[in-house]
Amino acid sequence: MLAVMGGAAAALLSGCGRDEEIPTDESGPCPLTPEQEVGPFYVDEGIVRSDLLDGQSGIPLDLWIKVLAAKTCEPLVNAAVDVWSANAAGKYSDIKREGNDGEKFLRGIQMTDGEGFVKFKTIYPGWYSGRICHVHLKVHTGGRANGSNYIGDDSRIVHTGQLFFPPEINEALRPIYPDNKNEFVNNDKDRVYRKQGGRRSVVTLEGSLAAGFAATAIVDVQV
Repeated sequence: MLAVMGGAAAALLSGCGRDEEIPTDESGPCPLTPEQEVGPFYVDEGIVRSDLLDGQSGIPLDLWIKVLAAKTCEPLVNAAVDVWSANAAGKYSDIKREGNDGEKFLRGIQMTDGEGFVKFKTIYPGWYSGRICHVHLKVHTGGRANGSNYIGDDSRIVHTGQLFFPPEINEALRPIYPDNKNEFVNNDKDRVYRKQGGRRSVVTLEGSLAAGFAATAIVDVQV
C-alpha cells in the first residue's frame, strides 16, 4: 500500500483561482500532505455514512483513507473525514446551478477508527471542464458523530485536499462514461494537480474498470 504523502502547504487554500506553485517541505518521516483548494462545490451536509451512492451509477470504488498525525506518524483516531466528488457526468450534488439542489449523492463523513482508517463506498468520479477525476476531502478534529449527523461545534479543520487517480485509468474511463460531454483534461493539464502538489496525492488502485477498484490514500495532517 503506497502512501499518499506530500509537503506542507504555505497556506490553507479556499475557493478557486490559486495558480502559483505551493512551496513544500518534504523533511521528516511523515511529511504533511499538500493542502489544496476547497473548490466551489463544498456543501456542509454533515451526513455520517459510508455508502455515498444515492442511486449514482459508475465504476465502483471502495475508497480507503488513513489519517496520520504528521509529527508522530501515529493514526489520528476519531477524526472526521468529509468527502465529496462529481458523478459520472461530472456533476456535483446539492448545487442549484448543476440542477440537483437538495440531492446528497457522493457526499458524506466517516469517523476514523483505532487505526486511523475510514472507508467510503462511492464511484470513480467523472471529469468536468478544466478538471480531471478527483475526490475532495476535509479532515476535522474535535467533533463527534451523533447517529447519522456530524456535530462539529468545537471542531477544527486540519486538512483540506484532493485525491487524484492514475492518468492511464482516467484516459481509459472516457468511453465508459459516454454521457460525460465535458472537455477532458488529464492530470498533467489539471491546474490543481500541477500547481498544488497533486502528484503527491494520487491514490493507489487495485482492481479493474470491469470489476471496480479499491483505492487507498494516506493523509498526514498537522495536529
